Amino acid sequence: MTTKRTGARAPFATPPERPSPLVKLWDAFPSLFQSLVVAVVGFALAGQVELALKDRHATLEGVKAMGELLTEIDKAAKTEDDNTRRDRARRLSLFGIDAIAPLIGMGLTTTLPMNQAVEGLTLIAIRHKKDVCLALHSALNTDVLHEAPAKQVAVLRALPDALRCNRSWGPSWFGF
Repeated sequence: MTTKRTGARAPFATPPERPSPLVKLWDAFPSLFQSLVVAVVGFALAGQVELALKDRHATLEGVKAMGELLTEIDKAAKTEDDNTRRDRARRLSLFGIDAIAPLIGMGLTTTLPMNQAVEGLTLIAIRHKKDVCLALHSALNTDVLHEAPAKQVAVLRALPDALRCNRSWGPSWFGF
């Protein structure tokens, strides 16, 4: 038994509606938005990584240059005149926060005259007073002072008052 087909369609087989272009765009919006966010974040992250690498490179170059200057100061501590040593102490102070500890140490060990170390610390304190004051506080509370000459220690103890460390920032509980 064969059935004969007719060309008529069944009433339930209507063609599907085509979505409008606006609906297609709305359906694609989450993926477009996600792609845009990923692109923006990727661009910003790449820029931050590049800046961090450049900063590291500059810091590394600065550390190398400061190391060379410290070596020069140490080698020429006894042979050069005061103006040359003062010039080198000023050049060392240009390294900012990184030069605080070497200046304190060299002033206490007589590698550099204490007045020149104080001048370098004062130059650094123009921009980084809090850091200089904290480093001085730490140096004043260490056992290294017992081994240093009394004159250098006296100058170092007077420096926080000269820089007004206890009046310029924060409470005076740091012991200055």
